[in-house]
Amino acid sequence: MKRILAVSFALVLVLCMSAFSVSAAETYELIPVDATWTTVPCEGYDVTVNVTESEAVFSADAYWPCAETQYGSNVIKVSVDDYSLVYDFNVDTGNTNINFYLSDGFGSSATYTICNNTLGDVTYDAGSGDLAAGNYAGVIKLSDFVNSTAFLGSSPFPAAMITADNELIFTGIQVYSVSGATVTIRELALVPNDEATVPDNGDESSDADVESSEPAVESSEASDDSSVESDVESSAATTESSTASSAADSSAAESSEAEEGGLGTGAIIAIVVAAVAVIAVVVIVLVKKKK
Repeated sequence: MKRILAVSFALVLVLCMSAFSVSAAETYELIPVDATWTTVPCEGYDVTVNVTESEAVFSADAYWPCAETQYGSNVIKVSVDDYSLVYDFNVDTGNTNINFYLSDGFGSSATYTICNNTLGDVTYDAGSGDLAAGNYAGVIKLSDFVNSTAFLGSSPFPAAMITADNELIFTGIQVYSVSGATVTIRELALVPNDEATVPDNGDESSDADVESSEPAVESSEASDDSSVESDVESSAATTESSTASSAADSSAAESSEAEEGGLGTGAIIAIVVAAVAVIAVVVIVLVKKKK
């Protein structure tokens, strides 16, 4: 009987460990600590990059220099349906634009900006799409991200970058410091929907009360081309997609099986309960036999 009980408990342990192992969906940091950054000066001004375990800081004195890094062989591939973009950053003076490098997996590439209407009602420069100084923190489901439009020209997400398997392949990132901005990024990551929450150390919604301090002459950087100017009027005022509602949707979503075969919390509990029930039945049967 002792031997049977030992085997039963061992089986339960294996089932529990397997359940938690399979359920662990991965989080991907879009600003790796060990990344190599390339800077692109503007009018003689360059951007300084300082990345630590807790934050990444990009700063410049004037104009709109940028820094970028490519992930090389460590590209990030995630499901549009299963992942969210979690962000928490501050823009101190000036403006910023953050662009994501994307691939279709067959040699074609494109960029798309975080400065789009999924951020909700925020302050930005109409001539460049750059975000104004302020605090920004929230959660954007990738299913919303790929259906958004950029602040600059209401340009849509490059749909050709969505793979046949409904995935996005992130290959790099680009960060601008505009008009002397110091951009401090505390979190910028791709997180499974059922784990994505608004960062604790940021505001739940962006600070939309801070007016842009970028001079009109410097409102010329947008995505890849920092020399293009636009007179596009703001379209964010008519957009009802807010950071707070996106975060609420993410936290309210039921746990589902991840693309890699992951299990939700409910499935894990069911496995553990079933295993315990099996042991209980075995013990009862053995006790009756012994009597």
